[in-house]
Amino acid sequence: MKKSFKKLILSVLVALLVFVSTATATYAVPQTITLGGTETLEGYVSGVKFTTKTKKDGGYLYCLDMKKKTAKDTTATLKGQRDAGVAYIIANGYPSKSITGDRLKDYYITQTAVWWYLDNTTGSTNLGEGFKVSGSDSYNLRKYVKALVQEGMNHKNDCLT
Repeated sequence: MKKSFKKLILSVLVALLVFVSTATATYAVPQTITLGGTETLEGYVSGVKFTTKTKKDGGYLYCLDMKKKTAKDTTATLKGQRDAGVAYIIANGYPSKSITGDRLKDYYITQTAVWWYLDNTTGSTNLGEGFKVSGSDSYNLRKYVKALVQEGMNHKNDCLT
């Protein structure tokens, strides 16, 4: 386990079930964030489509429940934080790392990895069997999502401080 990963904390878990992480525990965690614009993404895997989420002042956010709608230009409030598995996915997904070299596909991989991880750890039902196993995958992204989820599971109980 890398020491720098241990310092990673989740920064914001918001009322609309959106969160973002920060790189080190020395930064103060904001109590609110203002949501900015969105971009609609293709249904790269099994036709699963959704929109990106961003902060008003820049930076990407990740939704915890794909069934919730997120309104742009609204303010959300901190509700808590998630485990180290989610932190691992964010730290090793987009925008922290380029996976395919295409920012929209990389965001798609990271967001769906968060949903799949939460399905595995919380009993949520964000993604169905079609996405996880049998649905179309013409861009060959499922393998990246699955790898991020597996590594997140391996790091679920890591210490965040």
